[in-house]
Amino acid sequence: MLPDSAARARTFGVLYIVISALGFGAMPILAKIGYAQGVDLPSMLFLRFALAGGLMAACMGLRHLVWPRGGNLLALMAMGGLGYLGQSYCYFAALQHATAGLTALLLYLYPVMVTVLSALLTRRPLSMLRLLAVTAALAGTGLAVGGALAGSVTGIL
Repeated sequence: MLPDSAARARTFGVLYIVISALGFGAMPILAKIGYAQGVDLPSMLFLRFALAGGLMAACMGLRHLVWPRGGNLLALMAMGGLGYLGQSYCYFAALQHATAGLTALLLYLYPVMVTVLSALLTRRPLSMLRLLAVTAALAGTGLAVGGALAGSVTGIL
């Protein structure tokens, strides 16, 4: 049996996972609604990151956490400002040219792509376990996305 603090931490961990899954699942739907109402891509990204930044600042303040400094701050700014902002821009731009289902399918296929490319580039055959994992990832993604897969070449790229 887990001690009280460990059980509480586990409960909060599961809660955070559920909240994250709901947020990421709702994101393409909310983006499509925003686009239908005339929100442009830069505004969509600004609102997304302003909301997330405000929530993160509030959580850090409530928990009395220390803000990163120096090299850690620069590395985090580069990762967020270049990496995650770039990925988010591409994702939300794709939503303008493809269905939410197709966009999600392409986004969540990256573990399969990395596994297959890794095997090809290193010239090592995939083990049975990895082949099963790739198959399960493809099947799970297909089931989660459903059948509404349509989009232009721009959206797919």
